Amino acid sequence: MPAIDPVRLARQVVDLQSLAADPAELTQAVTSLTGEYLVRARREPDPEASLPPPVHRAILHALQVTLVNDPEAGARAAAALWGAPPLAAKLLAAGLIGSYSEDFAAGLVEAWGSEAVPARVTLQLAEVGLTGWRRAHPGEFLQRAAAWLGDRRRLLALYALRAAVQESDFEDLPAVFELLDGVGGRLRGESKRAFGLLIKALASRSEVETAQFLAEQMERGGAGTGWMKTLLSDRAFRLPR
Repeated sequence: MPAIDPVRLARQVVDLQSLAADPAELTQAVTSLTGEYLVRARREPDPEASLPPPVHRAILHALQVTLVNDPEAGARAAAALWGAPPLAAKLLAAGLIGSYSEDFAAGLVEAWGSEAVPARVTLQLAEVGLTGWRRAHPGEFLQRAAAWLGDRRRLLALYALRAAVQESDFEDLPAVFELLDGVGGRLRGESKRAFGLLIKALASRSEVETAQFLAEQMERGGAGTGWMKTLLSDRAFRLPR
């Protein structure tokens, strides 16, 4: 990939900042800019590709700085970006909404999390998009996560719970174990891997409690619970690329 010119990139993100309050113009400009860098990175446009990290960070930071004091404008901008075709725009939307602690942030992530998107987008929604709201409303977060575990947003819930557990000031581990009771045996594919990542995060906080939880799950039996025996050492549980 050609080297990114930081001076040129800085000018481009300043131009984006001037359009931040107009969702339609902002989306058009971001789509054009992401297309330019995706072509440079891959020679051919790929709507499923991610931006080079320095470009993603520069665009996101510029929008956050511009919109941080106007939550309503931030929500409109994020919603417009989410609706744009490039996957890179959805990743920016998830990052932008994570700046806010208002309920609309959870509402948008909740709606987006029910859509069929690549796992790395769901991961971004869970780990970044929910950050501000989750930290401000930990009790409500756990309530919503419980609902998500029961529907098509299960992957969102698992990744979001993992993000919470990884923060040292999050202390309600018993509530997470309670939410996961009976869940592991029903999982397949990406959700199964996400469950494994969450178990490892819990083990890093409290290995004894985690081992006890897994033992209890396996003792109850049921379809699919046998695979949990190797969770703590299984290298197959990795983040989606």
